[in-house]
Amino acid sequence: LQDVKSKPSNAILQANATQTFASLSSAGSNSAIMLSGTGTQLIIGDTTHNLSSTLSSIITDSGTASATSGEITKAGSGLLDMSGGGSKQVTLTPNSSIVVTGGQLRLATNTLANANAISLSSGTELQFTQGGTGKFASNINGGGLVHIESGLLQLTGTGNTYSGGTTMEYGTTLVATTATLSQTAGQTISNAGGMLLLDQTTPGNFTAVMSDGQAAGQGPTVPGSLVKADSTGANNGNVTITNAQLYTGATTVEAGTLTLGAADAIKTSSGVTLGTVGTAATANLALGANNTIQGL
Repeated sequence: LQDVKSKPSNAILQANATQTFASLSSAGSNSAIMLSGTGTQLIIGDTTHNLSSTLSSIITDSGTASATSGEITKAGSGLLDMSGGGSKQVTLTPNSSIVVTGGQLRLATNTLANANAISLSSGTELQFTQGGTGKFASNINGGGLVHIESGLLQLTGTGNTYSGGTTMEYGTTLVATTATLSQTAGQTISNAGGMLLLDQTTPGNFTAVMSDGQAAGQGPTVPGSLVKADSTGANNGNVTITNAQLYTGATTVEAGTLTLGAADAIKTSSGVTLGTVGTAATANLALGANNTIQGL
């Protein structure tokens, strides 16, 4: 779906029934993919060729009321990169879902016009690569991994249950509440020099275990950090850490309360800083168990 002329005409792919492409790529903003018909799926990739694709086309469906599971399906071990298509590149019926059965799907936080659920098979990745910031409302489920490669990701959906863990690269930020992080037991966060920002005004338990990570999976481990905040300007929200953490970066309480509900909950952290946003904020550290703190 590419026209390299100086003034390219529109390129349109119309799919009235399920279509499978070993690879499907486009360049620029002059192409569109239109899906219509009950149960129509756009399947990109296969387990024979395992090719990668870069897709910037506008994708829309006919807006039928019935939901289609896997209306966009990523198959095979390659990468499908849809992060460069611009705001609301993909508009699917709200109840339709996106399925990743193999490889990696790369998005920006504003790729999807609607909060379509995303299902990740075990061993797959949902990647976020962007230069700016953004909220992401879709719920993510399945056995795959969420990988924040650049920029800021703010999770706002409260139905996240993916079980493959979360990876944060150097300089990235994950903004969440304890309710928008994955609710599946045994969650892990590998944080290679990023910041986990728990911005909430209500009580909640942080049940995951965060550790330092390797940048791009290589080299020495890089310390990750954790921040408790309340961006409303108040001093609300009590985050209780229920498991001993493994990260060695800083712990900061900007506003509200951070409760150490497990023994030696942040023993490996380089230290705790209370109150960094001015005299109007109140930052509390509550010790709910026997704890060792490197510095305060």
